[in-house]
Amino acid sequence: KKGTSVDDFEFLRVIGKGTFGKVLMVRHNKTDGIYAMKIISKQFLVDMDSVKYMKSERNIMTKINHPFVIGLEFAFQTESKVYLVMEYQPGGELFSHLKKEGLLMEVRVMAVDWWSLGALAYEMLIGHPPFETKTKNRKELHKKILTAKLVLPKWLSSDAHSLLKSLLERNVDKRLGGGKSSMFVVRGVQALKCHPFFRTIDWIAMAQMRIPPPMVPRVTHAADTQNFDAEFTELPPTDLACGDFDGDNETFRGFSFCGRHELLEVVDDVESLVLHRTRAMSRRASKELLEVLHVEPSTETAAAAAWTIGC
Repeated sequence: KKGTSVDDFEFLRVIGKGTFGKVLMVRHNKTDGIYAMKIISKQFLVDMDSVKYMKSERNIMTKINHPFVIGLEFAFQTESKVYLVMEYQPGGELFSHLKKEGLLMEVRVMAVDWWSLGALAYEMLIGHPPFETKTKNRKELHKKILTAKLVLPKWLSSDAHSLLKSLLERNVDKRLGGGKSSMFVVRGVQALKCHPFFRTIDWIAMAQMRIPPPMVPRVTHAADTQNFDAEFTELPPTDLACGDFDGDNETFRGFSFCGRHELLEVVDDVESLVLHRTRAMSRRASKELLEVLHVEPSTETAAAAAWTIGC
């Protein structure tokens, strides 16, 4: 069976774009399904030593079945690009600063994710990052992150103060969410869930999507893009233009993936093939048996012989 390729999709709109990659809303030609397709240059991934992070993203989306994690439907590649085809969410996107170094890390170093969550929560509650500089000097920014005092406005609630200070704690051992729970101390994710800031949250009901969200994006149809920046949606919907890949494609072995719907099609094809060949074998076997018995192959005897051999 021919694998999935870019030819199986119609490009509809650009919904995101970077220097070496872009995201498009696409339509699957066979099913009319609407998806988001992320296209990334292989050369960029290798040059930036980011292949492992891209593979982590792919693996997370294929292995985790959760209502709050985007599912991967297809993954394929060409000589110079990789393609991730995901569920399309017309509600728009949230730019976060969760570090890629936190992907699939061991528990002992997952505290980096809680720091990143603190930075995101700070920006959502206050309107700007916790540490910023007047220029784009990264060294200056890193110095501030390591040494500057965390400034929290007085109008924040005491619970919000506590949450942000606990997440943006430089000492990893003291940071909220760090470490493992024991029979005496609650740590890790459970400690975060138990923080007073989240006291009104029913985590089970949230996981079951029974809690109405505080803000529901306006969506009028499945292919709606009004919640994405016009800076992207007004661009021509074309494939990513990039140079040739001069590396080893063995690096990307095993990248391709077909989702549940594609897999069901393969299963159906295999079942049809097996049934067809079984019937053909039964017809041949019944004819050979009748020739041995020197019996005229009437409809009834042929059918009976085929049924017997098929069993």
